[in-house]
Amino acid sequence: MAIGGEPFSDKLIGWIGSVVVAVIVWLIQRVLTPGAKIRFWIPHDFVFLVPPPQPPQLPQQQALPREAQPQPPAAIPRDQPAPAAIAQAPAIVGQGITIRTSTLTVQNLGRKVAENVEIIHQQKPDHFQLFPQRNYSETTAPDGTHVVMIETLARREVIQMQVLSYARAPSLVTVRSKDGPGRNVPFQIYPQLPRSVLYAIQVIMLIGAMMTLYWFVRAALFLSRANGML
Repeated sequence: MAIGGEPFSDKLIGWIGSVVVAVIVWLIQRVLTPGAKIRFWIPHDFVFLVPPPQPPQLPQQQALPREAQPQPPAAIPRDQPAPAAIAQAPAIVGQGITIRTSTLTVQNLGRKVAENVEIIHQQKPDHFQLFPQRNYSETTAPDGTHVVMIETLARREVIQMQVLSYARAPSLVTVRSKDGPGRNVPFQIYPQLPRSVLYAIQVIMLIGAMMTLYWFVRAALFLSRANGML
């Protein structure tokens, strides 16, 4: 067999082939080796500035005669407790409040079930919920970090943690499992391509990989002849 009128060296082809096969086998083993791969990202994070409530506007009424006007209640002596309705009346907030909502998405992209998945925050969020609903346990580490532990997360399974905070903002430390720490994945929303376009992209990538291998062999042959190996 010849390329450009020059014969191949069986020894060099065998060496290149063995290297290529070893690399391919290593990649296949790396991809197919069972293991949990935790990936997480935050697709939603927003701060609401809620204004203070306004006092209700009472409808205007016609003035009543003095004798028909309601009389003010009698003063309560200091030594007597106030009625329960007055004591439990809520205070009107004079300033607005800040409410922050965020969503943490966790997914297992590995080939086996992830065990003991831990979502760790610097401190306990004011309020959170898991969707879909799952059984979980909460612990607080000696340094104050808050840990939500989920026993298992199946392959390709996705779970979201909806967080609502009004007193303190949640600070995510990390997400990890029994097999090791997870990885924060940057993401961007884009339109889903048609299946035909995806197939065309795969074919182009395959052709590109074959052409890269071809020119790699040609370069190896050129360097071998330049150094007198052939």
